[in-house]
Amino acid sequence: MISLGDTFHWQAGMSACSHLYIVIAEDASDGQVLVVNVTTKTNTSDLSCILSPTDHTFIIRPSIISYVDARELDKNKLETWINNINDIDFKPDIPVSQNVLDRIIKGAETTDALKRGFQEKYL
Repeated sequence: MISLGDTFHWQAGMSACSHLYIVIAEDASDGQVLVVNVTTKTNTSDLSCILSPTDHTFIIRPSIISYVDARELDKNKLETWINNINDIDFKPDIPVSQNVLDRIIKGAETTDALKRGFQEKYL
């Protein structure tokens, strides 16, 4: 069962690398979840939520949450994809701690990068 704070690796589209995605919100009325991904921090990054290697085992350098790339996914489909051991695009990882999840959600509430519809629906 997918829960807030769960993480997975997703090699989306034609990208050669996978990103760590984190489930940060759920809308029980329509079965959708909001996911955000971790990416390397640069000097042009949105600094609403900065993560370090101590925040998750996947993170090896200063990183940020890329709220601009947030996605809404069907919770049941996501669970099927993650649990399919033959699916090379989706792989589960360990959840983030409650403290890290709280920081990510706080960043989502304050960033200008998250689509307004997502803020209104999930936060």
